[in-house]
Amino acid sequence: MSASDSDDDKPLMELIRKRKAQVSAEAISSAQKKKEKDDVPPAKKVKTEPVATAKKPAVKEEKSSSTKTSSSSSKPTSSRTSSSSSAQYSIDFYETDKGQMVQRLLCRWWYAITWPKPEDIGAPPAGYEALDGFPGVFICTSSENLGKILDSRNKDTCPSLKNISQWSSERIQKTCITALEEQMRILAETEGEDSSLYRSLKRALRETKSVDPVKADREARKFDFSNR
Repeated sequence: MSASDSDDDKPLMELIRKRKAQVSAEAISSAQKKKEKDDVPPAKKVKTEPVATAKKPAVKEEKSSSTKTSSSSSKPTSSRTSSSSSAQYSIDFYETDKGQMVQRLLCRWWYAITWPKPEDIGAPPAGYEALDGFPGVFICTSSENLGKILDSRNKDTCPSLKNISQWSSERIQKTCITALEEQMRILAETEGEDSSLYRSLKRALRETKSVDPVKADREARKFDFSNR
């Protein structure tokens, strides 16, 4: 090959090299794009779930259960209500002047009242004996009803809240004064007048004497224990 042929072929060779370089570059670029496409993770499909709706039967049952529970918890038993009402009724009465005198008398009625009266006791029935310390109460000593208690005391004259609260305040005041004075007399003989109990009784006696019976009756007239 001559020098002139080499010079003539030089541009052609340059074109071939350029073409090969271009083809190679395009091939590399195409390979890179394909790789990038393959490396991209496929987009996750978002699964659309239907919105849950409340079931009507369940709501109805829950409402029914709630109503039943509320009704059950808010409805007190009749016995509890009756007991609570009765206790509060007595407390309100004891806060009155008449109620305070009744309370003082019920604590020491035996110092002023004889109950039951000896003539009302009578002889014990056959097979029974008198119970010591409880006049009018008998206990059975026969084998058939051994230990059975028989109470023959008159409940209508019993010194109870039901009976004494029906007295006039004047009668209650006089009886209460008698009971307090008798208790103080016995206490002074056994323990002297310096005991704390004697001083407490003396204060109670002074308060009882200061009560106005007419005013006390008017204040407590709304209370009635005859049917309780």
